[in-house]
Amino acid sequence: MTIENRFLTKFLSSYPLYKRLENNKEEFENKLHQSLFIEINKDILSIPNYIIKNAQSYIKNKNSIRGLLNYSLEKLSENIFILNNKPYIKESFFEEWQEIISRVSPLIIISYYLYKNSLESMKEVFTFSVLPSIYNKRLEYLLNEKIVDTHIHLNGTTEADIVWQDVLKTPSNILQEVEDGYQKGVVQEQFEQIDVDFNLSKLNQFFSEARDIKFYFVDKLDLIQEFSLVSEIEFFIKVFEYINKEKKQADIEKLYRYILIYNIFYKFLAQQNRQVGFDEFQKITLNGFREFSEKEYLKRYEQVKSIYKDNIALEGRFAPKVDIKKGIKLIDSILKAKDNIDLTLTCHFIKEEDTRKPENNYSYRDMPLRIKLENIAKQLNFMIKINPEYKKYIKGFDAASNELFARPEAFTGLFSFLRKNGFSNFTFHGGEDFIELISGVRYVYEIVDFLDFKNSNRIGHATALGIEPKLWKERVGKNIYITKGEYFDNLIFTYYVLNKTQKFLKTQTKILNKIREYCLSIYEKDINISTLIEAWKMRKENPRILLNWEYSCEKKENHQKEAMEIFIKYHTNELVLKAYNDYVSVDTDFISNKVLKFIQNFIIDLLNKRNIIIESMISSNKLISFYNSYQEHHILRWLGVGKYKTSPKPTLVLASDDPGIFVTNIRNEYSHLYLMLKNKKLSEDEIFTKLEMLVRNAQIYRF
Repeated sequence: MTIENRFLTKFLSSYPLYKRLENNKEEFENKLHQSLFIEINKDILSIPNYIIKNAQSYIKNKNSIRGLLNYSLEKLSENIFILNNKPYIKESFFEEWQEIISRVSPLIIISYYLYKNSLESMKEVFTFSVLPSIYNKRLEYLLNEKIVDTHIHLNGTTEADIVWQDVLKTPSNILQEVEDGYQKGVVQEQFEQIDVDFNLSKLNQFFSEARDIKFYFVDKLDLIQEFSLVSEIEFFIKVFEYINKEKKQADIEKLYRYILIYNIFYKFLAQQNRQVGFDEFQKITLNGFREFSEKEYLKRYEQVKSIYKDNIALEGRFAPKVDIKKGIKLIDSILKAKDNIDLTLTCHFIKEEDTRKPENNYSYRDMPLRIKLENIAKQLNFMIKINPEYKKYIKGFDAASNELFARPEAFTGLFSFLRKNGFSNFTFHGGEDFIELISGVRYVYEIVDFLDFKNSNRIGHATALGIEPKLWKERVGKNIYITKGEYFDNLIFTYYVLNKTQKFLKTQTKILNKIREYCLSIYEKDINISTLIEAWKMRKENPRILLNWEYSCEKKENHQKEAMEIFIKYHTNELVLKAYNDYVSVDTDFISNKVLKFIQNFIIDLLNKRNIIIESMISSNKLISFYNSYQEHHILRWLGVGKYKTSPKPTLVLASDDPGIFVTNIRNEYSHLYLMLKNKKLSEDEIFTKLEMLVRNAQIYRF
């Protein structure tokens, strides 16, 4: 984002600016630019002050709230244009636009554009969504085909601007859900990321103030009091007209405070560019802000069709309930609202942290989660069997949420149960977020091997297979902290791949020495590498059966005695568990970039041999992973663009993930990819060969 746009978005969304205005109205405008500089300087410490101040000088003649408000919204909206009565964003600005609307509501910017261009009649275009796209005639034609979004979480879909209307209408309903979410420590963390003094009480105050301001202008300007995207756009248009005509300072300040509150609220629902990693994403999913708005589904189905009424098919993800009555109610509400949209459903089971205590020897790794998953699956299977309508729509099964919480091994019982009951459409979130690059690559391998993934099964994200090792190392630094056990397992996996392929013999020797060091630390003895590999591979089996805690008529694999001993210690030994969880500092250069890339390609080849598909989600990966721009995204590597022409190419589908959180939709994901390919100097024919392939893949491999 340009420095100027940083200033403008900060002016429209900064909580410290809100506090300064609240504390000293008289001095606010006099110190406005000083305050802005301080806020920008916090964001971009790597840039010298004079660079920031020179950019600030460009807008410094806008010294009043009204002047800077008009200037900000005019500049941010100047790349919108209208064609055939539809709004679009100029191609050259689209990536910048994407970052802007993660900070500032697109509805506010669009409203100003309509106000300045006397286009109030166009407000109806934004009935269900406020996310314009780019215009390309060939792309328009392609998107008028049946576009399948194979990975969209139904919760996490609703645009923040829609939730804002529910805040204005019934704030108590939103607050109740947020209060529940606030009990989680990570959500309190999110509040403090706004400001150390921001809490539930302040949020309640925010909602009250926003409603008061809204109703003040509604009464003053004799507007109809409604709660919809269209009515909000009309509200802004009329208020912009009024303040620029009357120029009353008190009313200008009221509008500015309303916009600040709106955009500060927006940060709780849209992941910001500075919020990197799955942990930040999870705060948004857990904070409760969307809960009330997402009790019904019809609006979401209308929203995903976008402004342009695209021909969309959805493979919607939902989390099945533990309670069977709640489960039936949930599925019924999803299906009841489907209207005329082409819909199938994929159940995603949630990864949870292992809650056992190390000293509890009467359990095994992930025991509570394993039992919970299998119970939910049994209930779901029963519901599907007795209800033909469910069977018609529920087509796939997935595991979602934070992969740092649980390895694929925790899901072996679940997927085995599903497979025995006739289900075969499986996908799994994996390799999306990882402490060490090998951790993410190993995660994908364990999905395939431990869960026995086969032809046409899919993996969600798999970022670890695509990101450049060099870039990953640059972003995380020379040393990282990781649990001893995870690093030990990564070393075993790396050795296994290299030894299997008989590549990088010197590296194998180096890794073996490191494995022995960690083995002595964890198991207090030297163990043969073949035994360690076997013990690691045994994790695909049900620990209850191997530990003889449960009778099974299934034939057990014959494992060597020492491997079984290691397996038992891994699951039940207190000292081993504690050693596994100790943190160590490791050198990210211990494994060379060349070796890392070889292992990535080895796993891609494995996926290709089994015809396993990768679900790629560009905007989601950019925010959760280590990327600063769309041009760094690994999908270019997977599509064989530029220097990657000879790299192995996995079979891909393109999807949106959580469009509300990432402020996107499936149309805009195709638009981003179009521009990424265009930036790499591909011809239009080359670009559309790849885009058409992705459209076709999604149609073929949907569940």
